[in-house]
Amino acid sequence: MPMKRWTQNEEEFLRRNYSLKGSRYVASALGRTRASVLRHALSLGLDGTGNLPYRPFSPREVIFLKTHYPLKGSAYVAAKLGRSPKSIRLKARALRVERQSLLRWSPSEIEIVKRWYNKKRPSQIARRLGRTTSAVCVRARMLGLCRHRIRAWTDAEERFLRENFRTMRYKQIAERLGRTVGSVTGKLHVGLKLKKWSKHRWTAADKRKLAYWYRKLPTQLVAAKLDLKSREAVRRMAHFLKLTKPQPPPYSKRNKEFLRKHYQTMTNPELARRLNRSVGSIEAMAKKLGLTRNPLKTKIYHASLRRDNAGKFRKQVNHRS
Repeated sequence: MPMKRWTQNEEEFLRRNYSLKGSRYVASALGRTRASVLRHALSLGLDGTGNLPYRPFSPREVIFLKTHYPLKGSAYVAAKLGRSPKSIRLKARALRVERQSLLRWSPSEIEIVKRWYNKKRPSQIARRLGRTTSAVCVRARMLGLCRHRIRAWTDAEERFLRENFRTMRYKQIAERLGRTVGSVTGKLHVGLKLKKWSKHRWTAADKRKLAYWYRKLPTQLVAAKLDLKSREAVRRMAHFLKLTKPQPPPYSKRNKEFLRKHYQTMTNPELARRLNRSVGSIEAMAKKLGLTRNPLKTKIYHASLRRDNAGKFRKQVNHRS
């Protein structure tokens, strides 16, 4: 279907009303879609987003809204005031003005909402009363039932929390006490100022043990012997006590030239022994210099592996014989 062209009169109407009354008004007046109006306004360089600009309600409009909104609704008031129905509903909510159909509640229905609103979902209450969920929420808001209430902690709950917060998960404690995980963590950290894992205090004996065990035993085993939660605490203290292996100096120009010259003819372990570095360091620097992924280097590496394996095999044969 070919696109309908814009006439000169339509463009003048668009320029005159787009920024003042919005794209919906222009689209309904010209018999076009809103997308077409927005697209053409953008091509003409017109200012505005296409929505109606904000206009504060005058005292006369507020009186009209309070008088007619409860009986005739937002569509009628919006047509009379030249506004959108959404703006009318938002203003009515701010003024606490409700529809008359929402105000017709029997005392028994109000009692049901008061009793079950904070215990059941609004949709369940709405099905029981034969009303909509939005009507139940509006009635609960008018009755002041939507306020967030914080249940006070009892002495028994605090005692249970102190006794079990180190051995149970926060989710398990929340399920046992009928609370949320955020409530449990807030009470622990802010109210009681307790933490699940306290910071380990290093004594002189602990430091001597760490100096004796470090680099002789696995880090996880050292942490278990010192009653620590993680291996990171062991590493931090070892670094503080200067027990870790010092970092090698950066590569000099001579080292880089040696690596470029002999990388194709020597294996990485041989280069590491000559430069007094690790094999991983040699591989990382070769990658930076662009010396990796070379087929000649791969052949040298496999040849060295075969040579080493052959030497090991000869030693085993001589040892057995």
